[in-house]
Amino acid sequence: MGISCNKVVNTFVKQGLFLRKYWISRKKFYYYVTYDELLKFLKNNQNVWDSTFLEENALGAEWEWLRLKRQKDKVNNEAWQRIISEKEFNLINFMYQCC
Repeated sequence: MGISCNKVVNTFVKQGLFLRKYWISRKKFYYYVTYDELLKFLKNNQNVWDSTFLEENALGAEWEWLRLKRQKDKVNNEAWQRIISEKEFNLINFMYQCC
């Protein structure tokens, strides 16, 4: 999703994301989020994350709220609105043809 772990631990947890701790050994552990908890958090806090970095169907079947979120983010995101020049367009096409 393109989100740093610091943002998840420091910001999203304060906004209601429930992290679980899994201990690997006595000294090492990692945090994880269940699928249902993640979907619930993303649906209820759509204003704190950007769906443009999330691949289509990355969370399984596309939910209606996620489709609407994508459309809204495309309108509000400058990267989607940027008009590229003909030179840039030709360069991008050339790169895809080479690979």
